[in-house]
Amino acid sequence: MERFFSSIMKRNRLTSFIELGRPWNSLSVILLSILGFILSVPATINFSLILLLAVIVFLIYNGSSALNDLFDIKVDSVNMPFRPLERGSIRERGVITFCLVCYLLGNIIALSISLNFFLSILLMSLSSIIYSTPPISLKDRLFLGNLGLGFVSAFTTIYAGFVLSTNNLIIPYELLIQSISLMLLFSFFSLLKDFKDRSGDGLHNKKTITTKYGIKNASKINIVGTVIFFPITMLAFYLLSFQNMIFILVSSIIFISLLILELKVYRDPTQKTGEMSWSFGRLAFLFFLLSLFLF
Repeated sequence: MERFFSSIMKRNRLTSFIELGRPWNSLSVILLSILGFILSVPATINFSLILLLAVIVFLIYNGSSALNDLFDIKVDSVNMPFRPLERGSIRERGVITFCLVCYLLGNIIALSISLNFFLSILLMSLSSIIYSTPPISLKDRLFLGNLGLGFVSAFTTIYAGFVLSTNNLIIPYELLIQSISLMLLFSFFSLLKDFKDRSGDGLHNKKTITTKYGIKNASKINIVGTVIFFPITMLAFYLLSFQNMIFILVSSIIFISLLILELKVYRDPTQKTGEMSWSFGRLAFLFFLLSLFLF
């Protein structure tokens, strides 16, 4: 997907900064935050608050994506040399400025709404920084990196939506179960990203499940995790929120589609297949999130 957007965008300074934040990926985390908001609202929905939530999550996501690129420049120069930082369209100082602006704006707007909501956005910001930044850098710590990505992308976004909706920091057990199941599903699903990145990761001794245990074993873990946590996530939302059989039917189709993509990587573990599967896998995950809203 990064390759596609890089190929269609005009190469200038403005579009390079837009490309840097990967805004096309932010839709999923925005939907997750709105999901946390809606599931916490018993009746009337405040669309102004939802819009502010979307803007804030968009800013934090773009800042964290740029931060990740900053500390992965050597790896991405092999995996994704077409990215703006890697091809030289933006310098490191520009990336740092971009990150600071995104993080500061997002947190300042959150603080203007409420202290509790600010704390939830601060949690999202700090966890994304810990994920990417040395010396901790969770992304270089095998499956802990995938769990960290799941926590940042799924759990903290849902939690932020809940806090904005209720102004309460204590999450109810129903939403906690749904958030954790989505976090674990996304953690195993994100192994697809490691498949496409394994050339640069291996060259620079980055510790991922793929570089440590090999593509076949990582693919097995990816498939088993999806087989376990996709149905669990479906049931968590069906039993605790929806009770709609159409949701189960649509989710099952998405589940099968995702498994087909993951099995394709297992049978053909090339970087091209990994890149294709990660792109279409994100679309499948996005459709699953949309099904949560439709039903």
